[in-house]
Amino acid sequence: MFSAYFNQLQKQLLKAYTKPSKKEAVSAPVPAKAKKPAKKDYKPIMDAVASMFSPEICVMSKKIADQSGYISDSADFIAVRKKFSAIDDIFHDAVPAELTAASFNVIEEVNHKQLTDVLIKAALIKKIDHYSEDAEDPAFIPGFIIALHTTYSLSELKEAIIDIYDKDSVEPMFEFDIMMVLGKGLIIKNWREGARSFIALETGEDTMKWFFLLLNEYVESKTAKDLDLRSYVKEAVHYNEY
Repeated sequence: MFSAYFNQLQKQLLKAYTKPSKKEAVSAPVPAKAKKPAKKDYKPIMDAVASMFSPEICVMSKKIADQSGYISDSADFIAVRKKFSAIDDIFHDAVPAELTAASFNVIEEVNHKQLTDVLIKAALIKKIDHYSEDAEDPAFIPGFIIALHTTYSLSELKEAIIDIYDKDSVEPMFEFDIMMVLGKGLIIKNWREGARSFIALETGEDTMKWFFLLLNEYVESKTAKDLDLRSYVKEAVHYNEY
């Protein structure tokens, strides 16, 4: 029914993030002055992910805050429940955890360093709302990782993930939920089996279709935590009262 759309979307993303060949790189003009590294352009990915959600959820590059004052800038972009029409302006810097429907991290080339970095970032996001006054009922923010290129097989990648988590002693509750490797498959945390359990699925050209299905199942299955806006007002301001 919708396989063709996501197969085409995946092809477009793979093309957008295909690295130039060595010959093209050598023939490219060299700038006269050294420039700062260009900001990573994840707009094609963000647009693709945004197309997977209902109009009530928007995708944006924002930090995430919780009631304790903890702010995380570890996500490359997030999905936000559009509770207010001007949500982008109201929360210009950080979005409350209660309104954050999901977090996303992008890994351009899967090697040990990048994989370690992205797993740590995903874990830091998962810690949001775990140290607030209402820590017994923290907001659940599903964590998704999108990998663009890898020379690892999915089984090798799964073992590398488990090895990094073990070495860094990451608590299971702070592990990511789904990793999508474009054009190859999915690595899914198996919550039913508990600690350090993941399933690797070689879904090939159907990868993005299954990511779409699972993404929405995760987001829709979790009831949004009630938002108390007053808890985010930290300024101790005294107003004249008459």
